[in-house]
Amino acid sequence: MIISFKAGLAYLAAPKTGSTAIEAELRPASHIIFQGNAHSKHLTLREYQALVVPLLNHVTAPEIETLAVIREPVDWVRSWYSYRQRPAERPEHSTRGLSFDEFLDGFEADTQAEVTQHIGDQARFVVNEAGDVGVDHLFRYDEMPALHSFLGRRFNRQFAFRPLNVSPRVKLEISPAQRERIERFFPRDVEIYNAVQSRAV
Repeated sequence: MIISFKAGLAYLAAPKTGSTAIEAELRPASHIIFQGNAHSKHLTLREYQALVVPLLNHVTAPEIETLAVIREPVDWVRSWYSYRQRPAERPEHSTRGLSFDEFLDGFEADTQAEVTQHIGDQARFVVNEAGDVGVDHLFRYDEMPALHSFLGRRFNRQFAFRPLNVSPRVKLEISPAQRERIERFFPRDVEIYNAVQSRAV
């Protein structure tokens, strides 16, 4: 997560939504940068509100709005499967040698597997304590031009993110049955994604 006083924005970096590329562009114009490990980089909205907002209030920071990106849930799960194909992945989290269906088995509520640990869902990054979407500016991963335009207005410069931390290329066709499974596992993600209308305002 990074915060820019100039733009009045706190960017919440949900995993597998282009966060590394976005942060690389925003970092030079940011004033607070959380980095060093996955948890500090990927603070959720609730963690931001509980832990960071009091600090901002204490130092009399300017008004800060929140920004996040959400990815189409099936594409998001596919990206996790590809990402965990990396040779450097911890063996218990690696999807090498696993079929996509075997990976999906790991999301079953009663058989949570190591291969899907620390993935969670996207909804937890954008909902508040009441369970409502609380991010001020939410954009779709597949509508990046709208995000570019929005950030251009807030930072007074042009943006075009270069792909970074890209997952290995894995040829994978998602069957209707697999899509149904993913949407069943992540109903809140599906609901939030379908409700988002990315706008450059």
